[in-house]
Amino acid sequence: MQAFRFSLEKVLDHRKMSEEEAMRAYGQLQQTVHAQETACTALQQEKAQLLEISEHTIGRMQVQQRYVMALSNAIDEAETKLFHVKQELAASLDQVIEAQQARKVVEKLREKKFAEYSYTRQQEEQKQLDEFANRPLFS
Repeated sequence: MQAFRFSLEKVLDHRKMSEEEAMRAYGQLQQTVHAQETACTALQQEKAQLLEISEHTIGRMQVQQRYVMALSNAIDEAETKLFHVKQELAASLDQVIEAQQARKVVEKLREKKFAEYSYTRQQEEQKQLDEFANRPLFS
């Protein structure tokens, strides 16, 4: 009997590659989210530290106030970007899940075909053993 050959092996390989690409993209987005969260935290800490400093001259207070406003704008922009990146991350996770499901469908089909192949092979081996056992010892 021939060795097991799954006719959709190339499809399975393609789906595995698609899953790996989706997982790689998801990982990159996770890193982007982490970097964006770090940037937001750094800006918020800088603003908090700046607000703790008290200035005694009007000129320096005006400069400090403008810088605080600029930091607030930067924080808003960073948080907006973080929100959008998190949305992309969620969409990427959905793609990973879809890719995994697609791969698993073909893998289950492969397992089913292999089980059929194994059963047929076992039947043929049993048939050969039965024929061998039924042969007369002396001819």
